[in-house]
Amino acid sequence: MENMRNFIKQNLRLILFSMCGVLVSSGILVVVFGGGGTEGALSALFTAFGIVLIVLGCSLVFYASIIGAAEQENFFLYDSHTKTNITPDELDFDRINRKMTQVMAALTTKAAQVWTENIFENDN
Repeated sequence: MENMRNFIKQNLRLILFSMCGVLVSSGILVVVFGGGGTEGALSALFTAFGIVLIVLGCSLVFYASIIGAAEQENFFLYDSHTKTNITPDELDFDRINRKMTQVMAALTTKAAQVWTENIFENDN
């Protein structure tokens, strides 16, 4: 069950975009075949149902874009291979050490600068 939750959490945007495609496609099919092939109130019902499906699919795209914009990459938790954040339980010393080595390599040219110079431009 936990594996399924992790899979859904990592692939939620893909799932929502897939559902959107299915809903919009089925909405178009309902409008074209259901609404055009019948007459009267049944045609109006099929057309309204198709439009509801299309609007629901478009709202899923909007929701998926909001989800993607809200997720921020955490420096220590971000995994560049999967391009997602890992859980804090998966964080270990080796990952932190690699990330801090990247930071210190970008800030200094020699290891001694960390202790002898003010490598940060302000006191904060």
